Amino acid sequence: MPTQLIQPPGTPAGTATLRVRGVALGDPAALEIAIIQFMGAEKYLDPRHPDAPWTPSAYWFRPLLPRNEGHDTLLDVDYGITFHLRANQPYKLMARRGDGSIAEDRFTCPANLRKPTFKPEGWTPPAPPRGPLQVPVHEEAPAPKPTQSTEPTEPTELTVSAAPADPGPIATDVDGATAISAEPSTATSAADLEALDAFVKTQVGPAATPPAPARTGRSIAIGLVVLLLAGGLAWSLWPGPGDERLVERTDAPKKEAASDPMPTLDSVRTFIGTRPPVSDALAMARRLAEAGMLPDARFLLLRYGAEQGNADAARQVGTMYDPATFDKATSPFPGPNPTEAARWYKQAAEASDAEAAYRYGMLLKSGGTDEDNAPEKAVFWLRLAAQGGNEAARKELEPK
Repeated sequence: MPTQLIQPPGTPAGTATLRVRGVALGDPAALEIAIIQFMGAEKYLDPRHPDAPWTPSAYWFRPLLPRNEGHDTLLDVDYGITFHLRANQPYKLMARRGDGSIAEDRFTCPANLRKPTFKPEGWTPPAPPRGPLQVPVHEEAPAPKPTQSTEPTEPTELTVSAAPADPGPIATDVDGATAISAEPSTATSAADLEALDAFVKTQVGPAATPPAPARTGRSIAIGLVVLLLAGGLAWSLWPGPGDERLVERTDAPKKEAASDPMPTLDSVRTFIGTRPPVSDALAMARRLAEAGMLPDARFLLLRYGAEQGNADAARQVGTMYDPATFDKATSPFPGPNPTEAARWYKQAAEASDAEAAYRYGMLLKSGGTDEDNAPEKAVFWLRLAAQGGNEAARKELEPK
């Protein structure tokens, strides 16, 4: 199933087409598709949640305007999908036909794909598929209504913990919610308590207070001898004047606690999945940068911060793509990508980051992007950067 993600001329930014070549997928209107990230653990793209779009739960959706063109099948996707696809990264496409059979192929997101600049908040999903949107969750069976019987029931499990106080009979309100009755319980009668007390006396016997131990003269003498022996031993062990033995110092330096282990790629992915504060994610990224390790994990942390609207993180992501700052030792990508660099620089510049405005202006000036009127836009952003205090931008605007 040879598949390409294309963006025909005149297509709005963010909208693209999956072209499945030479494979009959049946009635296009009955097709459902899933896009899966398979580098590592497989995760489905679920654009209904733009803050965490990749999930282990299966998510199928109907493409937009599915149609046949000769022997090809064309499936349109919008900005809610393309925003979450990374340039030059392969993905798995699964197409579910009307008869339930599934076809599978790989496609790669091209680097020149024009994407939306901002996260697609409020994205409206297409028509739902026939099947479940995610792995079904089995609902718990409703609890049976309590009866008015006061007979004790058999416990389902024997535990050694103390039994909780009897809360009384359970009543059901009008809405079906359960509540604790304020009336005292009558499950344990006075006769039951008397029978229980008789059983304890039979098996254990009446409680008796143990007599206090008698203090005899012999026990007192033994105690004095023990004290004298202990005192003599302590005196012999204590160093006297000139004794080379040293008393153990209580102010000796303590051993430093072992430092936290360096993050791994898997631990970083787990950490991001907890939706931590952006400051914590950037601190971890800074630690990795100082150690000069795991640029891919650092990229994930910075991109997480950028997607939360942090301008500093967005600018740093841009430097990983920028041809002017690209370095294989600090970037997880095989080569620079000026289009992606411009995207992240612009996001940071629009958040009043003067350094990002300068880098975005220089990228436009170099002609490395496909934006219209790039030279004029470059002057605009360089002026904003200079107004924000960026000295390099001010010098760039000086007459040559």
